[in-house]
Amino acid sequence: MRSIRLTLLAGLLAGCNALSAPAAVRATLDEVEALRYDCGEGLADNVPSGLFQWKCSGTVAGHRAIVDVEGNDDGVVGLTLDISSVDPTFTRAEFQRLANSVSLLRAEPGLVGALDTWSGVQNPVRVGAARVNGECDATQCIVFIGFRDGPVQPDSSG
Repeated sequence: MRSIRLTLLAGLLAGCNALSAPAAVRATLDEVEALRYDCGEGLADNVPSGLFQWKCSGTVAGHRAIVDVEGNDDGVVGLTLDISSVDPTFTRAEFQRLANSVSLLRAEPGLVGALDTWSGVQNPVRVGAARVNGECDATQCIVFIGFRDGPVQPDSSG
């Protein structure tokens, strides 16, 4: 019985850094999951920002793909798309799919086309309140999407 209590206590302590998604983040995670990603519990980003990060895993054209959603009770501050391919074509297409499907991104006119001519070389772009930057290296392509005015939430009016 004592070993069961110790095991339960260890499990609780290990989970102290995990966070179920607050409502301000949950809608975005639901939309990412609708794109066939599996999102886990939020983990503290371990910097003084007070933000949490939800890692959503999936596959794009046979390549491992991750969408990290970063936020807190106030909303989402950014998303990162990471695809284990050095061909920006796959990442560009998945970025467009995210921009068309996730309401926070869809709400920013012109964002879907922000990487239309991106060749994998780092090239930061501002589109309204969003910052977009992609880069491919020897193992992967990554696209960072941040909101310069701080956390945002989906517009629930429609």
